[in-house]
Amino acid sequence: YGTVDVSDSLSLELGDGVLASVAATGMVPLHDIRVERCAAFGSAGHVQLDAVAETLTLQLPREAPLVLVDPQDGTANPLLAPATALVHCRMTGEEPLVPGAFGASVVEATWAAAESARRGEEVDTASWRKAAE
Repeated sequence: YGTVDVSDSLSLELGDGVLASVAATGMVPLHDIRVERCAAFGSAGHVQLDAVAETLTLQLPREAPLVLVDPQDGTANPLLAPATALVHCRMTGEEPLVPGAFGASVVEATWAAAESARRGEEVDTASWRKAAE
């Protein structure tokens, strides 16, 4: 794999003090046997998106898993959804479900993670904003 990272992890503190951990691996070499799962854990339970199975499941303590989205309705991971949503918002003037500020936050966090790895110390996204001014 040369210099390509096949496993990564990131720990960050959000603006409201919430601690988040992100981990990813790219170890599955063949697309037809890929694993694409995202999970979000909180004090009240967790949700899991399985992009291959096209399911979104909510798990609360002492309850059966609740499937929020399943592949039978075709809405779990539609290929053209981002482009369709963008065109829809542009044509109707509606606000996007996920605003651009969210994407900007992802870019800031990615920059801070790379900069932190380069420096070997914690880096705040405020440094990104200062550098952009």
